[in-house]
Amino acid sequence: MSVLLLQGPVGPFFRDVARALRDDGHMTVQVCLTLPEYLLSSADEKVCYTEEAERFSAFMHDLYRTRRIDRVLLMGSERFQHRVAIMVAEELGIPVLALEEGYIRPGYVTAEWMGNNRSSPIRDLTDQQLLQEPKPKTRLRGSQSRFAVLVLLSTFHYVFRAIGASVFKRHLYHRQRALVREFFLWQRNWMRKLFHSKKNAVLEHRLKTHLAKRFYILPLQVDDDMQLVAAARGWDNRRIAETALKSFARCAPKDHVLVIKVHPFDRGHFADRRRLLRLAKENGIADRFIIIDDGQLGPLTKASCGMVTINSTSGLLALQHGVKLGAAGEAIYSRRSLCFDIKHQDDMDRFWDHNSHVDQRLADGLRFALLNRSLLPGNFYSSSDRQMATLAVASRLVGKVPENISFSRKRGCSSPESTDGSVSLLRRPRRSSDRQLKKVKSW
Repeated sequence: MSVLLLQGPVGPFFRDVARALRDDGHMTVQVCLTLPEYLLSSADEKVCYTEEAERFSAFMHDLYRTRRIDRVLLMGSERFQHRVAIMVAEELGIPVLALEEGYIRPGYVTAEWMGNNRSSPIRDLTDQQLLQEPKPKTRLRGSQSRFAVLVLLSTFHYVFRAIGASVFKRHLYHRQRALVREFFLWQRNWMRKLFHSKKNAVLEHRLKTHLAKRFYILPLQVDDDMQLVAAARGWDNRRIAETALKSFARCAPKDHVLVIKVHPFDRGHFADRRRLLRLAKENGIADRFIIIDDGQLGPLTKASCGMVTINSTSGLLALQHGVKLGAAGEAIYSRRSLCFDIKHQDDMDRFWDHNSHVDQRLADGLRFALLNRSLLPGNFYSSSDRQMATLAVASRLVGKVPENISFSRKRGCSSPESTDGSVSLLRRPRRSSDRQLKKVKSW
């Protein structure tokens, strides 16, 4: 089997997957869009793409054909280059396994055919199918990935990505961030974590005890996360926070509190604290508005009486704990039977007093479906859990593709261009035309 690797998580995860595939007798080709991908790759063949974005669909179309690609592996189905790669693969009938951080964490990674989140095959399941989803048997689960390890791997990635920017195309980078600015913002992240730790602990204790079931929580997301950028229906962190704050002041019960939870990866980047506190004071809820930038979201969600989000996977925590959920964007749980749809400010105004209860059987069915169909054990970063995830992902990648996987979803990408002239970037294929697919092992 010939497997194409595109962009993966920061760090050596795709290197390990390529080695596992080679040990099982499969050929791997990796498209390198940045210098760190090239340095870490252990694929049988590396192909560096250094042309313009407009040529990428033609490049991928030609690469699929000349290398006789059977499967594709990538991280995140909403990045521009991955949307293009998936669209061309659909056209040619090539299955794509898309990875993400686990919908349920810690201990799992997401591995779904043809897309994640709003493009997940789980969204094609009807409510009746979710209700009939069997409870998963006891299964292997990884541990929590260490924040420090992720920071070190990210530092390596962004430093070497900046070094290679003169060769590779910046506009195809996953996140457009200036290296020096990022260095100072991450230093500020660590400082805020350190200096706010005592205050955050006091606030967390107060919320889980004295204010239990009398506060709504709004977990913010990373501003340039592609799930947020591509599927937010026009919302962003600033707009959702301001709209929720003003609406809460007008319409929420007067003895309730609104809590904004800053994403730990965005703690150093978050610059709206003073503005939101001032806005809360202007709207008369200064004593009923809290910003917290640390702590475990699961226990906070369980103690809350409701959650508002754009499309964060933290919404699954609300469903798990039977907490009322309002969603402004498109997410894997976006269905009227599970959450309150927030399209406009008027919807937000109705949410606070909306007397809806989570159908726990349906919420459990969604969770079971994720565990049965979408999640694999491990994580992408720490050594032992990375090995666990490597073997699980490689096994799913070369295994049987479910028959219900659709090859006709719309991705919002332009049609592939003519492939004339795109082969100059490609080396001669190593694979003969009559090579048969090898028998799949079960890791």
